[in-house]
Amino acid sequence: MLASGKHVLLEKPATVGVPEFESLVALAADYKLLFVTNYWSRFFPAFIWAKSVATSGLLGAIVHIQGDLAFQAMTSSPAGDRFFKRALGGGAVLDMGCYLVQFAANFLPQPHPTEDVDSAASFAVSAVGRVEDGVDLDVAFTIATERGSASFGTSLTRASDFALQIYCEHGKVSLASPANCPVEASYTFYADAMEDPNQPTPCCGQPELETRRFAQPLPAYPTSLLAHRAYPNGMGFVYVASAFERCLYTPGCTELPELSTSQQRLIEQLTAKVLGELGIYQDAEKM
Repeated sequence: MLASGKHVLLEKPATVGVPEFESLVALAADYKLLFVTNYWSRFFPAFIWAKSVATSGLLGAIVHIQGDLAFQAMTSSPAGDRFFKRALGGGAVLDMGCYLVQFAANFLPQPHPTEDVDSAASFAVSAVGRVEDGVDLDVAFTIATERGSASFGTSLTRASDFALQIYCEHGKVSLASPANCPVEASYTFYADAMEDPNQPTPCCGQPELETRRFAQPLPAYPTSLLAHRAYPNGMGFVYVASAFERCLYTPGCTELPELSTSQQRLIEQLTAKVLGELGIYQDAEKM
């Protein structure tokens, strides 16, 4: 598509390995085309609201992120085959886990933000999980910087609440289920135990001072446009498609501010680190 002179909005993950991603970025640059990986979460109003609250300092610095995205993939239907086939990029991390990676890339405080090729160098990554025939079925992984950490779970064998919590020094921000395409978010502000000596003992938690919620319904479109088996909150694809279109018609726009090329690169690199910890997809360029 890029070599044919077409702008590309590509479903996530863009590639299985970092080298292939870099080749697509270079190709897009050579042809002066827009290339964006479809991490549509970032374009939902609820996500944008949650990001603005979490990074505003209202609740203090972000300390930890916690989330779980998992489902029971069907093995009895042809549509389920891709989940379990290495040749088709199967596995929990490349299907839902990469959403969790992009949450970490977006929210975790980074000590030295950089545009360098190895932008993931300041992140520590660990992962354990169940792997069969080169495909990860159930995975727990962590991503951390000097100033914050994230712990995630993803699976093709179990159910999940599909929620995300962003814990700050004085409260938390929540993305309601499904967190990868949320229409609701909230924040909770806790009393500061450092300022009130009469707070409960550490085992009991601090009182909630304030909770605020954000909700915005999905765009209304004719039901005839919906697929027979529609993806949850599928009309939310309009958000990323509209941002992509706006960029195309804006002189000088070469990337989306919600998802820059450097952010896409970081997501690819961190995902590769998670897969590396599991010992899979290390020869992706030969697939």
